[in-house]
Amino acid sequence: MVERSEEDSATRVLRIPVGGVVKTMPTLPIKHIAEWAKLLDALTPSTALPGDPSEGFTLIASITLTGLLDLVVAYDRTGALGGREWLEENADPAELKAAAEQMAGNAFPFGEAAAVIASMVATRLGQAVRSAPPSSTNGSSRNGASTRKRSVRASTRSS
Repeated sequence: MVERSEEDSATRVLRIPVGGVVKTMPTLPIKHIAEWAKLLDALTPSTALPGDPSEGFTLIASITLTGLLDLVVAYDRTGALGGREWLEENADPAELKAAAEQMAGNAFPFGEAAAVIASMVATRLGQAVRSAPPSSTNGSSRNGASTRKRSVRASTRSS
């Protein structure tokens, strides 16, 4: 995580590299932290997520990027980073993650900011995996390849 300078702490700003530029944005006042924390909680629900788990990376991108974008936009109450549409057009996933980590580090100074954001992402991905239909190793594969049969000789050796 980026260390804030004394000047940035004194002026209550975060410097967020996004879209190839470093933008300065005000920190979130204490009175809005609880509301932002509710969004973080909402992004780690205990119910299964919608979507088709067989879509793999499409589902991962949807879960992680949408969640990170929601967090960043909600924290940036002044629009200093350019707003949702600008971020969608100009930010990359690593920048969104780094921005969310800086924001969480400011909102929760006694915790590990990266762990807070990683927990949100991991929970959402875990829920997507748990909602996937169970796979079977019996029968033919989805891609048409045959399944490998274990030989009788190999199974008697391991006994």
